[in-house]
Amino acid sequence: MWQKNRVLNWDAMGYHNYLPSIIIYNNLLKYEGYDKIRKTYPPSTNAAWYALAQHPKTGLRVNKYTSGVAIFNLPFFLVAHQITKISKSYPADGYSQYYQLATLLSTILFVLFGLLMLRSFLRFYFKDGLVAIALTVIVFGSNLFYYCAYQPGLGHPYSFFLYCAILWLTQKLFL
Repeated sequence: MWQKNRVLNWDAMGYHNYLPSIIIYNNLLKYEGYDKIRKTYPPSTNAAWYALAQHPKTGLRVNKYTSGVAIFNLPFFLVAHQITKISKSYPADGYSQYYQLATLLSTILFVLFGLLMLRSFLRFYFKDGLVAIALTVIVFGSNLFYYCAYQPGLGHPYSFFLYCAILWLTQKLFL
């Protein structure tokens, strides 16, 4: 998936655009060079400037997505950027294969952290067997597996992590 440039497309690219714009291109409002990026790594099949609206008077571009997912992905992006610059295997443009792999790994890692916290939370109230069944049902009986395996880079896995963190931290605070 990540080797075929399929991670950063549609909404995932909208969330991701903050990172290269700030860290690599040092410009959050113009998105200079984005024409080349969107031709190399098309964010969608039918939108030239997907997720970026242009102000009619100033010509500046505004990302319609919030920056929360980008904040979660920041450490992974920075590692991918350094690896890309050192290896010179792919362009250090913020969208090539290592950046896409970083987004995929970030999604999976935060879901795993969420599952560990949820397991810890549930083990306080239930036996191990029941907790294992509950976690299996949550992973495969909801859309969580889909968002990890087929749509990484969206906000759903990070929201799952945050909900689990709230449960776990609340339990630790009061018990």
